Amino acid sequence: FQMNNNISKIIFFYYYKIQYFSLLVDLLYRKKHLHFNKEIDITDIDMNLITQEKFIAFYTGYIEKELYDTKSYFTSHPQLSNELIEQLIDRKISIIGIDSAGVKRGSEHRTTDQYCADRGAFIIENLCNLDKVLNQKKVREFTVNTYPLNLEDMTGLPCRVIAEILYAI
Repeated sequence: FQMNNNISKIIFFYYYKIQYFSLLVDLLYRKKHLHFNKEIDITDIDMNLITQEKFIAFYTGYIEKELYDTKSYFTSHPQLSNELIEQLIDRKISIIGIDSAGVKRGSEHRTTDQYCADRGAFIIENLCNLDKVLNQKKVREFTVNTYPLNLEDMTGLPCRVIAEILYAI
């Protein structure tokens, strides 16, 4: 979890967790020449793997390429197509995660977040270390725990996201 130095202080940490069975998709592998300003669509993932109540995370590598808090970080990141978002909502996904500033850019950002929330799917942005969770796999199932945070002077609903991965020895 990385925090911006401009955050003044943590007011209160909720000591409960919300747990989800999860799926992480490596889009760098699937789109060998991923152009960050292009849309991610339903052809980029195996929709048969998407089941109800899951946390679906997309690894694009963007958070590792672009510096956070720069104009390009917020204006050139990958985004999900409307069709993909609709398919995820239709499959009753609980959370959509991505390693960039959001699932949409510009004026569509907030309206899409609200659209998803109104249908029971929430967005978690700026996920980091997804490459470590994948551990050189193309798709990874794991359990994720989210710990909501109450931070002063923040927009959105920040949370700590921790992956639990079972490795075979």
